[in-house]
Formats: sequence, structure tokens, C-alpha cells
Amino acid sequence: MASVLIGFTKKHWVAILVTLAFFAFIINALLFYPGYMSNDTLAMFYASRGVVPTNIAPVLLGLVWRILYQLTGKTSSILLFQLSMLWSALCLFSIYTFKKTGNRTLSLLCLVIGVLPFVINISGVIWRDGQMTFALVLAFAIFLFAKDMGNKKWRRVLFIAILILSLYAALSRYNAIIAVVPMVFLFAHFSGFFNKIRWQIAVTILFMLLTAVSFPLVNLAIGARSIDNSPGLLLDDIIRVSKEDDIKNITMPTDLRNLLESIRGCSFKENVFVSNIFVCVKPGDDAGVLYRNSGEFKRIWSQVIFNNPIGYVTYKLEMFSSILIPQTDNAYIWQPGIEPNSYGVHVRFQRLGDINQKYIQKFGYRYLRATFEPWFWLILGLSIFYLSTKRRTKHAYIIRVLILSGVLYILGYIPTGATTDYRYIYWSVFAVIFAVILYVLDRYNDRKLTIATPTNTRRSKKG
Repeated sequence: MASVLIGFTKKHWVAILVTLAFFAFIINALLFYPGYMSNDTLAMFYASRGVVPTNIAPVLLGLVWRILYQLTGKTSSILLFQLSMLWSALCLFSIYTFKKTGNRTLSLLCLVIGVLPFVINISGVIWRDGQMTFALVLAFAIFLFAKDMGNKKWRRVLFIAILILSLYAALSRYNAIIAVVPMVFLFAHFSGFFNKIRWQIAVTILFMLLTAVSFPLVNLAIGARSIDNSPGLLLDDIIRVSKEDDIKNITMPTDLRNLLESIRGCSFKENVFVSNIFVCVKPGDDAGVLYRNSGEFKRIWSQVIFNNPIGYVTYKLEMFSSILIPQTDNAYIWQPGIEPNSYGVHVRFQRLGDINQKYIQKFGYRYLRATFEPWFWLILGLSIFYLSTKRRTKHAYIIRVLILSGVLYILGYIPTGATTDYRYIYWSVFAVIFAVILYVLDRYNDRKLTIATPTNTRRSKKG
């Protein structure tokens, strides 16, 4: 019986991987059904129901959600769309690993990625970060198959699909382009259609231009209101870099000066490196003062930075170190269900969600805390990058680009700033994991070749 079962799994292993991925997708969806939502999510949820959003953040998620809702009538349609990208990608990656190694255990580990505590924790939260990450993950998984495909017609179709997914990723977050550009260059490099480096660079530049043009088109399609978000972008720099007398000496409206002095006192008292607009600004009148004077911020910012350039660099390094190595236990690694909303949408299977939360927080974060922090992925990524340069393997180039994309995405928060929010490194986590597996895959195949070569040599001598 055991031999029959082993024989069956050997013969039908790809079908087994597909089946396991499908059931994992179902379970993943049930854990988060109909999709966990933070306050950020609710803005896009309301946009899906016809409320006009602002362009402070990308609105593509709201547009896609609106289309899916109109087609299905289900709020959960965006969750299923999001998780279908994830599990399709992991399934393709596992099949690719099996095809390249013939090792069932290694291919199964590719599926296990999806249930790791630092992957499943926000996989079902409807965030732009998840949409961006899973679109890029799926593009990469398709790319692995497309690069070896002999049929030019199918390769062309897949390359177009890869570019569409890459564009979706790039339009999901304003800073996503930092991570997507190296990947688009990688896709063009191995596409088989652009043999010269200058054409690969040209494709990458055209993609960047297409992304820049597409943002306003998406805003137009959903009717997003344009708003000057200078306060949200520049307030932290002004508050943290300014000296005590700077705000008093810079010309500005009196109500704005009084508010900035108040925010500065709060910021240093509470040691708020980023997001002062949420921590130290009261909603309503205070926020109104900031946005009514948004046109003043660029001028105030330039004067503050000019007066204290060393302080600006120091602040950015301190801020980034606090992101890289979180100093508190308040790192945002879990979204507790769905925030109260005007439509009364709530978590459907709360008990399953509670089990998932215990798995993530009581086990994952307690015993694997480093995996939720950026420094770990930065060090692991750079280590794999270094190892991939020491020996020429089949996937060495791909590994290096993956790491470059993931590392740049983390480093991209130095100029902009960010809170200790795990979702901001989600793509980097996947990029490093995939790079590690491809490195292991190459080492596994090298070992098989090393073992097989002496045997073949002895046989040829006997012949």
C-alpha cells in the first residue's frame, strides 16, 4: 500500500501541489473573510461603493474593488482576488522548483511560504501593500516559466501578462516603483525579445513613463479629488529638524506658527519620529489649519533644512534606525479584524481569526520576532547577494536582482520615513525568500551534478 501511494505521488506530484495550493487558498480566505480592513482600507472600501476618494494615496485598489463589487456584488471579491494572486504564484513557484530539481520536499516548502507567520499575518488584510506585493510575486512566478519557454507566441503572451501585473504593482503604492523597476529590467533581460542592454533599459524607461501617465488616468477613472498633501509629507521633517527658534523666525501665518510650535512640543515630548500628523495633530480644526496652509509647507521646509542640514541627515538616520530595528513592542504586525464602518461589515469567522492571531502573535512574533523586523531581511538579503557573486550559478543574476529590488524597497524609506509597520517591507520579505530558495535550488543541482559526474566518468572508463 505504501509503495502504491509513493508511486502515485511521484506520478501526480504536480497535480498534488495544485490541489494543496487550492485548499490553502480556501483556508487562507476563511481565516480573513471577508477581508480584514484598517482605516486605510475603509477609504478604498467606501470608494468601491461610489464615494469619491482623494489622491493622497493611490486609488487603484478602490477602482479594482469597485469593478469586482459591481461584477459579483460581494465585498469579499477583493480578498479572493488578492489571495488568488498569492497562491497562484506560490503554486507556480513550487512547480518550477520541482521541475528543476525533481525534489518533492523542496517544492513543497515553496507552498509552506504562504503559511509562515510572517507571511500569513497580513495576507488577508486588504491593503495596497498586499496588492502590490502579490501582483509582483505572481509576475515573478510567471516569469520563471516564461524565460525557458521555446514557443515565442506564448512567451510573448506571458511577457505582456507580466508587464500588466508589474504595472498593477507599480500603481498600487507611490513608492512601489523603487522595487518594480529592477524587476521590469529583469523581465526584459530574460524575455528573449530584447537582446541588447540598451533595449532592455529602454523598455524599463518606457515602463516608468507608462506608470507616471497611468496614475492620473486611474484618478480620473474613479473621479479622485486632487489634494495637496504637503503637510502629510513634510511635517515630520519640519518638526524634527527645526531648531527651537526656527519656527518663530520663519515668515508664516500666525495660526500655522502656533500650531507648528504646539506640534513640535508634543513631538519631542512623546519622541514621535514619524506620523506627527496623526499623533500630535487633533482632527478637525488643527488638521484644517495645516491643509488650509499647505502651500506654505515647501517654503518652510526648504528654510528649515537649509538652516540645519546636519540635523536633517541626523534625523533621517535616527528615523531609519528606528524602522530598521524597532525599539518597542508596538510594531504593527497584525490588523485586528475590521474597523467599525458605516456598512456594518464585520469578520465572518471570528474563531478562525482568533486562532490565526494566536499563531501569529503568541508563536510567530514571540519566537520568530526577528523575521518581522527589517534588519533581518536586509542582512539575509545582502548575505545571499554576496554568496551569489562568489559562484556562477544558473539563477545568480535573478537572485541578485531580487535582492536589489527588496533592499531598495527598504532603503527607500530613508528619505520618506515610515512607522514601524510590517506591511512596508512585505515585498522585501518575499523577494529575499525567493532569492534564498533559488540559491538553495542551485546548490542542490550543483551537488547532484558533483555526485553524478564521477560515476559517469568511471562508467565511461569501463566502456
